[in-house]
Amino acid sequence: MFEFFIEDRSERGTDFRLIDEATFNALSDAKDVISNACFLEQKFDFCIENYIELEKTILDSTLELMAFMELDYPSMDLITAKIDRRCMNLLTTARAYVDAMPQHINKICGRGTGDREVADEYLRMEYDSRLGYRAMECLRNYVQHQGFPTSGAYFGCDGRADKDRYSIDPYISPVELQGTKFKPNVLKELVAHGEQISLKFIVRDYVQGLSTIQNKVRGLIHGKIDAARQLIEHAANDFSAYHEKEFRPKDLSVVAQVDGAEKTSFTLSLTYDETRMKLVRKNRHHRKLGKSYVTSEDVMPEM
Repeated sequence: MFEFFIEDRSERGTDFRLIDEATFNALSDAKDVISNACFLEQKFDFCIENYIELEKTILDSTLELMAFMELDYPSMDLITAKIDRRCMNLLTTARAYVDAMPQHINKICGRGTGDREVADEYLRMEYDSRLGYRAMECLRNYVQHQGFPTSGAYFGCDGRADKDRYSIDPYISPVELQGTKFKPNVLKELVAHGEQISLKFIVRDYVQGLSTIQNKVRGLIHGKIDAARQLIEHAANDFSAYHEKEFRPKDLSVVAQVDGAEKTSFTLSLTYDETRMKLVRKNRHHRKLGKSYVTSEDVMPEM
């Protein structure tokens, strides 16, 4: 015989309340919505964090170049290898984010609702509209089977009047990618843009595309998340009203028993949703990342 109930599992919890199977299933679905929305947001955050680490690696290496004035071939090879590693991390996490998205959308919105197809269209739109997005997707496939993200890097000191400007500029060379598994039509586009293509440009354009996708997905799933959160909050409030004392959702568990033996249970905690909201505030929509850069050039008058 099946039995469903909500119980207080805090340190001194003894209270419980019976619920029906429909309520149990609804709360289970709400939990899945909340957790999958958080997981998707976390995977996007991995992309952003790896992008930041890539940019920081280039900036830190440039600062060391200026401070230590050490510019021999072994040093340049090590710096380029570090940039490759950071770029590969970004490519890997971005692929994980894109590949997992349909499964998370199905868990959040339900199969057969058409929402997964809408998310797929978001991906296609960014791929079709951004050279940086297409180039990075093809670069990931190339790196997986053959080579490294960068073809090389310029290590320079550009003397300007009484100041020197140091920079490290990794690039990809379309000519070197010919005859490889790099997608031919995208390679043709890159060839048209010159012999060396700035890795910084295509990375920033790519991440801006990922940010646009995630921003649209947030709008797509927003209603489902709100409904799930309200259902969980209502269950906790109803439990509190029934026992005439306040309970926190994280202290309450939803339990299914068969003949007195627990079969499955889950907490009503909203921690996943609080984490998701924190990440949404952290990773806002990057609308101009492809046309932005960081500099340490002086912007204040000299003394």
